[in-house]
Amino acid sequence: MAASAKRHSRTVFTNGVFDLFHDGHSNLLRRAKAEGDYLLVGVASDESCAKSKRRPLHPWHVRARRVGEVPFVDEVIKTPWSADLTRDFYDHHEITVQVQGDRESSFPIAEELGILKIVGRTPGISTTKLINILESIDHEILEGGHLNDVRRVYADDAYYVLKYGNRNVARKFPVSLPDTRTSDEYAVITAFRQRISAPYFIVKPVTLVEAKKTAVFESAPLEAETLFERLMKAAPHEALLVRIIRDLALMHNATLDDDELRTRFSCNPGFHQIKIGLQCINATTNSLWLPYIQNFIASSLKIKRVLLHGDFAPKNILVWDDGYLFIDFEESGYGDPALDLGYFLAHLYIHKILHHASGWNGIIEKLFTVYMTASKASAPELVERVNKYVGIFLVSRLDSSAPANYIPPEYRDPIRSVAQSLILTDHMILLPHVQGAGPISVARNSSYFGCS
Repeated sequence: MAASAKRHSRTVFTNGVFDLFHDGHSNLLRRAKAEGDYLLVGVASDESCAKSKRRPLHPWHVRARRVGEVPFVDEVIKTPWSADLTRDFYDHHEITVQVQGDRESSFPIAEELGILKIVGRTPGISTTKLINILESIDHEILEGGHLNDVRRVYADDAYYVLKYGNRNVARKFPVSLPDTRTSDEYAVITAFRQRISAPYFIVKPVTLVEAKKTAVFESAPLEAETLFERLMKAAPHEALLVRIIRDLALMHNATLDDDELRTRFSCNPGFHQIKIGLQCINATTNSLWLPYIQNFIASSLKIKRVLLHGDFAPKNILVWDDGYLFIDFEESGYGDPALDLGYFLAHLYIHKILHHASGWNGIIEKLFTVYMTASKASAPELVERVNKYVGIFLVSRLDSSAPANYIPPEYRDPIRSVAQSLILTDHMILLPHVQGAGPISVARNSSYFGCS
């Protein structure tokens, strides 16, 4: 937020509540910015909203912060309700034009000055509609929400998915969860979608209600199932898996070496507490394996190249016909691309072991090669790191406090044997060795100290 809107050739002003921030607000701000070289946004005070319409769900500082995060907003100020703006206000800020979506709220001074421009609302979205979604009684609890309550609701002739950070139903794992995970996930998804030109494969956020730790997303088609469910029923659809891996590489490429994202997401608590702490550092209680795991993780955490999905597993990919959607980004962080790829391939390897299907022959190796070809972050040393992560996540699925309960007892020892070879040695027994790749360098006395 800048200090003053003065001394700019064309200052554009828009005024609103901006309570449940959504695409309509973004579009209004974008169209307003196009009218001048400096965008001043007035966010109405809590008191003026309560007097003129209703008290917002979010206090002023939350609403103002969200508006201020929009890259092309130059300044955010606290204002009274639109009808109470004075002539002195317009003169003081040297406002050239005021842009609004409609005339629902009164703008008498702007109209008197002849500077009001109405650009229209974004169809299909409004704060009133979002309140209807949040208050809908037509809902169902969705299976698979292990860390959050997840519900699908029906409102205004469409389906939406709500994730509630305060757990009442989803208590599968007795883990302590970061308070910010809902807002962090929403921010990560927004960042990915802003940087990818056609993010059709990433769940679309609708709004975030920070006060209730609730995020609203557009629903996938009702016939969608998880990739996990599909793999448990049938041999893999190779072409589908190839497309999924290419889009994982696209996500990594779009966020590669981005200083803004590195600063913003390197210390996400969901990533460090759940993905790294629960599933890596505490993947096993085996005292022989732990030093190797901890030393490797300490080394990998120094690699901050891309924004990660963080929980890129078949259960977090919805599929239907030829479509698919990546969901559940709450364990995301900015880090080593080997983690996302290793986590996904570890799950595919488990399915290969469980099903003994000839259709699995060569698929994991092919997917790895597809990623290495498509990724701008690929390098010979990435091969070894992916193998290490595959080993860690295989044993994590067996021995951590969040194990995979779908693995029968008779398959556990073979999986554990593969995990041991990957963790304790530098042999490329799962993924092909790339010429020029050397053994990974780790400090044997280093340890994990959390966010670094």
